[in-house]
Amino acid sequence: MTAKDYPVTFGYGAYDGVYYTASRPHRGNDRPTPTGTPVVIGDTQIGLTGATGLVSGPHLHTQAGTDMYCQQTVDPTPYEFQIGTVVVTGNASQWGNYVIVKTLSGIYVCYAHLSAIQVNQGHVIGAGSAGGNAVETVKSMYWRLLGRQADQGGIDTYTARAGDRGWEFVYNDLKNSPEGQRDWERRNPDRVASLELGIGERDKVIADLRTALANEQGKPPVEVIKEVEKIVEVPVEVIKEVPVYVEGDEKTVVTNWFKKIWDSFFKK
Repeated sequence: MTAKDYPVTFGYGAYDGVYYTASRPHRGNDRPTPTGTPVVIGDTQIGLTGATGLVSGPHLHTQAGTDMYCQQTVDPTPYEFQIGTVVVTGNASQWGNYVIVKTLSGIYVCYAHLSAIQVNQGHVIGAGSAGGNAVETVKSMYWRLLGRQADQGGIDTYTARAGDRGWEFVYNDLKNSPEGQRDWERRNPDRVASLELGIGERDKVIADLRTALANEQGKPPVEVIKEVEKIVEVPVEVIKEVPVYVEGDEKTVVTNWFKKIWDSFFKK
């Protein structure tokens, strides 16, 4: 068995009312493991579990964070045993012998209380050969960073580069490529929020137009036109001349809806 096969018995956010409290909860996952249990990530054994540091018995402690020493913590569960690059190895009074891995997702994970460390800083974990884990990792990175399936040429190229230069290089190369930047821009949360805001504003204009046209029924067209122009802030004749729908142009979206509403009103 490897350390990953042991269940978590004291998890992230837990407290015992003594050392860990509701205001100071546990910041990682603990797995009771016999001393000497291999800690394996991908195709690499990074060390053996133990009881070094501040412990009451042998176990593996994993702690994840957004900073290199995992002090700005996040729940490690989704990130444990992910492949990546070893960024720190060392010994600390609380963690004992430890290894910190920067995963491909950019989260740092510490593996603490080890009896032995078997990797060095800069060690690429899970690179392997042009098969197995490396292929699956490249495929996953293509979907996440380029938004598409990996072609065989990309798989061959990036599995080789992972072995030569490390997964962090592959990650950055894909992310910063023109294709990666286009996909990021398409899915950029700020852009999505902006589009959603534009759609909301468009829907309000459409609702106001429908209400105005309903309220103006029976009045002379010139009065209707004045009311509509107050809402859309554009002369009606200008709006009616816009013939094409352009995605992302909220004003054009509004004008096309306006034309439909206008035509249906005056064709009654």
